[in-house]
Amino acid sequence: MLDPGIKQEEGYFVYDSGSENGVWIQNADGKPYVGKVWPGSCVFPDFTQKKTRSWWAKLVKDFMSNGVDGIWNDMNEPAVFKTVTKTMPNSNIHSGDAELGGCQNHLYYHNVYGMLMARSTYEGMKLGNAEKRPFVLTRAGFVGSQRYAATWTGDNLSNWDHFHMSISMVLQL
Repeated sequence: MLDPGIKQEEGYFVYDSGSENGVWIQNADGKPYVGKVWPGSCVFPDFTQKKTRSWWAKLVKDFMSNGVDGIWNDMNEPAVFKTVTKTMPNSNIHSGDAELGGCQNHLYYHNVYGMLMARSTYEGMKLGNAEKRPFVLTRAGFVGSQRYAATWTGDNLSNWDHFHMSISMVLQL
């Protein structure tokens, strides 16, 4: 299971590598956005940039060498704890490659974030083993996500309210 929220901790090789490569989503003031997720304070990769997608794919490729056969991208709406919206502020900045729309705020890229993470994960798995079909499961997606991942509808309960919601969720996949 991979989450996009990377623990903000100097000495953690993923955080250090991402910081050196300038891959984090920025606040409106130009500093890396920090939000709370499972590990605590986290920064988030800006998958709207090719350099970030390549950086992530290389991490996934290295992860594959541990015998991993499939990856579940979770919390990639992206989810952020202790916020009313349960995601990052719309004012955050994605540097965005020109073909994706260029530099834009998070509101512009929010819906495509999960798909771009799935794409990067898929590409990393292909780098890790070109002979094997990648298996990526994603919690968030967008039009075209099916090229890179199967979609899971998220946490649900065995009750009538969730059953009712599941029909529209599955139809929208």
